[in-house]
Amino acid sequence: MNTLKTTFLLTALTLILVLAGEYFGGSNGALTAFVIAAAMNFFSYFYSDKLALAMYRAQPVTREELPRVYAQTRVDQRLRFAPALETVTTAFRRTEPPCIT
Repeated sequence: MNTLKTTFLLTALTLILVLAGEYFGGSNGALTAFVIAAAMNFFSYFYSDKLALAMYRAQPVTREELPRVYAQTRVDQRLRFAPALETVTTAFRRTEPPCIT
């Protein structure tokens, strides 16, 4: 179901950009907008997870660093039943605890 939603949203984005490109630039504008939309959709589909993690400066953590998180999510157990997923990386943002005065 998530793949269907993602496909629908990326198609809608492409249509909006192509229609705007045609409105402002005719057929050449529509073609240019289509190329831009295709590049944006490719980046969004394949690299959005890396972009979100980089935005929060998340760092990968190991089972030894955060055993409680691995126990709660059971990442390694789910991987056994999901052969389509090659790797799952658990990442957290390392921050200082808030100073309470």
